[in-house]
Amino acid sequence: MGQLSTRIKFKTVKQAMGQHRHNDRSKVPSYSDPSRIGMNKILKAFPTETYTKRNGDEVIREVSLRSMAEDIESSYKEAIGRKWQSNSCHFIDGILTFSSSADLSDKDALDACALKTMDAIIKQHALRDDALIEMVRHEDETRPHYHFMLKNQRLDTTSARRSFDRDACAELQDLAGDAFSSMGIHRGTPKQERIDNGEPIHKYINRTVKQLHEDLPREVAEAETELDRCSLLTLKAEKHLDRVQSTTKRSEKKLDKVQLKTSNAQQALNVSMASLDNNNAMLISAEAELADAERLKVSAKSEAERLKALQEKLTKESTRLQGATKASGERLALVQSEVELKEKELRLTKSELSQTKEELGASLNKLELSTQKAIRLDIEVEKVLLEQQNELNDDDDGARSS
Repeated sequence: MGQLSTRIKFKTVKQAMGQHRHNDRSKVPSYSDPSRIGMNKILKAFPTETYTKRNGDEVIREVSLRSMAEDIESSYKEAIGRKWQSNSCHFIDGILTFSSSADLSDKDALDACALKTMDAIIKQHALRDDALIEMVRHEDETRPHYHFMLKNQRLDTTSARRSFDRDACAELQDLAGDAFSSMGIHRGTPKQERIDNGEPIHKYINRTVKQLHEDLPREVAEAETELDRCSLLTLKAEKHLDRVQSTTKRSEKKLDKVQLKTSNAQQALNVSMASLDNNNAMLISAEAELADAERLKVSAKSEAERLKALQEKLTKESTRLQGATKASGERLALVQSEVELKEKELRLTKSELSQTKEELGASLNKLELSTQKAIRLDIEVEKVLLEQQNELNDDDDGARSS
């Protein structure tokens, strides 16, 4: 069964500023895991307001803790009629931690229980309705835990410090335990019971009282010194930013004038460049036409020489062809004579073939007649043989009868 623990501490404005930087990770502690910072979740965001800069720009920024403290003091004075005590803290810082046996896997349910705890604390101690300033879940340390910050003011505008006595702080554990009971997480064993049960002292005390007296004043002083230094650096940075913005505006005006002059000069340069480009184009075109004319002249001369050579070649070829034509005519006459002889031979051959064809047809006719005659003779022979056979059969029947 998992357990939880709730601890609170009353803090001044300066102390609350340092705790807020820890909560929202604007100041990252050395023991956190940088790769897991993105897993942290804000359940209740720090209040914001619209702020107008000196240059008139409006930005959204967090309401300062100093402004919240002034609001607490003014509401107290208005209701009670006297000033807030100078040594009274304005804020309550708290933390919710869990044992290693607690099941923290369901983050949504865990967040709902944490907010339920805040509602219970605010109701139990009658704090003002807007008492919860911020609440975050840290996942970038050893175990998930919650940080919260409350305004130290009750509904009657008085400080809630007296209501958080020893018994009330013990009741905080009960309130948190009831809120997380649905997840199987309960309050831890009371310290006195752990002492009575003989639990080792290192289990419930991390440092001795002497160590706390030695360390805490030094740690508080260091934190306050660091806070003062950061506040001073922030103020200087804001002043420097205002100066830079003013200088930037003046520079932008000068830049606009320079850009206008540059634009005019560029336009004039563009016109000049266009005219120069046009002249260059005309010059290039003229040079190209001249080069084309030179090439045409050379080409014409070369073509004339080629035509002259071709004419001489044609003359020679004409002479040769005339001689060849004469020889070809003689050869053609011889060929024609041979063709005529061949045609005569062919006509004779055709006549012989025609005569042979007629003789062959007559022979075929004779052969066909002989074949038909032979067929008729075979038929008559078969008839005679059949008659003889019948006669023999009749003779045999008569012999058997007698």
